[in-house]
Formats: sequence, C-alpha cells, structure tokens
Amino acid sequence: MIEAFAREQKLERISIEHFEMIDSTYYRYRLMRPDAVGAVAKTLESHALVAAIQPNYKYDLEDAPGAPGYSAAQYAVSKMSLNEAHRRAVGSGELVAVIDSGVDARHPELEGSVKEQFDEVGEDNRPDPHGTSVAGVIGAHAQLVGVAPRAQILAIRAFSRTLSDPGAQGTTLHIARAIELAHARGVRLVNMSFAGPKDPMIEEEVRNGHRQKMIFVAAAGNDGPKSAPLYPAAYSEVIAATATDARDRLYSAANVGAYISVAAPGVDLLVAEPGDAYQFRSGTSFAAAEVTGVIALLLQLNPGLDEGSVRTLLAAAVQPPAKGPGNAQNAAGRINALAALTAADALMNDNAAAAKSAGMRGAPSETPGVDGAAAQ
Repeated sequence: MIEAFAREQKLERISIEHFEMIDSTYYRYRLMRPDAVGAVAKTLESHALVAAIQPNYKYDLEDAPGAPGYSAAQYAVSKMSLNEAHRRAVGSGELVAVIDSGVDARHPELEGSVKEQFDEVGEDNRPDPHGTSVAGVIGAHAQLVGVAPRAQILAIRAFSRTLSDPGAQGTTLHIARAIELAHARGVRLVNMSFAGPKDPMIEEEVRNGHRQKMIFVAAAGNDGPKSAPLYPAAYSEVIAATATDARDRLYSAANVGAYISVAAPGVDLLVAEPGDAYQFRSGTSFAAAEVTGVIALLLQLNPGLDEGSVRTLLAAAVQPPAKGPGNAQNAAGRINALAALTAADALMNDNAAAAKSAGMRGAPSETPGVDGAAAQ
C-alpha cells in the first residue's frame, strides 16, 4: 500500500529506516521538484496512510573566522579558572559524543582522546575543520588547554561540505542517526554545535534521550539578536549555550532569548584544525563545547548527576549576564569551571548531610531520649 501510494504521488523512495529511541520507521522520498516540498507535505499530511510527514531539514554549523590575537589566544583558561579546576577533575572516564563534521584524531591536541569515529554521511570522509575545533575545545591537551582534557570523544560525522555549498551541512536524518548511535554506545553527554529549524523528529529523539538520562548541549545560534529561536538549542530538554568575548561581552552575532541557559568564551578562540593546524574561530559552537567540557568535569566528580542537577550547578557558577550590541541583554551568565565544581561539592555535602540526618532519625535508639535529642 505504501509503495503504491508513493508511485501515485510521484515520490522516489531513497530509504527506509527504523529509529529505536522513538520506535518509529521513516520512509524518505525525493520529489521531482525539490521546491515543492512544503506544498506536497501539506497535501499528504491529511492522507489516512500518513502518520506524520516533515521535510528532511538542513542544519548549519555555528562558527565564523575569528580575529588573530596571540597575546590572549587562550583567555578562556583564566576566565573559566581551568588550571585550578583541573586540580579537581579533568574529565577522566567521561565519554562525550560530538555530533559534528568529523574529527582529525591524529591532531596532537586530540591524540589518544578519540575513542571511536563514525560517519553517518558516507561521502568525502575528510574531516571538516569545525568538528576538530569543537572536539579540541573539549579535550585538547598539547599546546592548548581543553576544558576536559582527559575526556574521551565519540566523534560522529553528521555534517559535510558540498561543491554547491562550502559550509558543512547536515540533515534531519543524519542528526537522528547520530543521536541513536550515541545512545547505543551508552553516551550520556552529547555536544551539538549546530542550529536549524524546529524539527519534530529531532525533538522526539532529544526528548526520548532526555528521558533516558542523556544530557544535550547545543549552540544558541549565530543569526543575531533579532533572530527567532534556533534548534535544537531551543528545545526545553537541551542546555543552550551562547558566546562571550575576552571582556565578557556577548558575541555580536549570537542569538538572544530566554531559552539560553549559559554563556561561555566563544569569540576569537585559538582552536585546533585538521592537519596539525590551528586557527582563530568565533561562534556559539565553541561556547557550547566549553559548557560540554564543564559538564564532563561535573560528571567525573558525581556520575549520578541528572540534567536538572547539572542546570542547577551551572546556574550557581556563572558571572553576571553580559551585554551585547546596543546593550542587548543576554539571559545567561558566563560559566566558571572552578565555581561549578565548588557548587558540586556543596551539593554532594548537602546530600550526604541529609542522608546522614535521615539515617539518624530512622535508626532505633539504644538509650531512651537520645533519638529525640538528636532530632531537635
């Protein structure tokens, strides 16, 4: 019936895929006229055979060239108190999924850090610079200081460049496959330094991952203060990160809005690029990677943290919100890694004290009056 229906509608089938996390099978079709996607979708959505229909949306990586400034090339280290934080945690034992454009695992900054690599695109397998840069912000450990230098990276390539569009792009299905793969590999922490439209399939993937204790961090977007919210950052289950510069000012191209949870250094950062190279880059992509790194540190200290607890710790460890162009107010303050770890210590101490107090109240007293006295 489905095949007959597709032929009737002049749809060319590309693939059939089942997605375990959302327990759904998707049929992907190509239209003879790509410009008619919206009209065809509207026509088909009322058909009894169609449960749901959507475009295979395109997503963009959120970065831009930065301005050189070698004297302050790693200002994030001091802004986030990374050297002090690394005396407490370095991300050991944490596996972070980086859904991006591929990673150069042979780069000195990432040597030994990339546990596995997967390609959901299946075209030119050379890594685009963006993925290597994002992975390096999280786990660099040679000339650069990564936020979580001992974390392991699960590099999932869901973005690629084309001759017609030099900017690396990924689609709904590439990203959905990547989330499924991260879940199958037991990953709890996922970095998504890209942005696009509201997408029912990706929203369902993220929601189901969140229910299964996955923590998602995404770039707020680089479309400017007047832009509508971008996704996946604007989904309520995702921790949205924006970028600030060396003076704690909001990145001029950053999106703003109440959906943004936290800010991190992301302007004119010196980052790793494929082929042992380095470059200055700016964008909320790199701020998202900074935040992902901080969460990896928190999970090393307390693997039992859930997404809600992580949000609480991040909120307790930020500097006041920064101003943007025209004094546009950013809703989120800039993160400090050491402050986040300190907040985590306080949370663990509070939990331990509460557990001890509960145990004392519930334990039988061997001496009359002792239990009552302890409960005062």
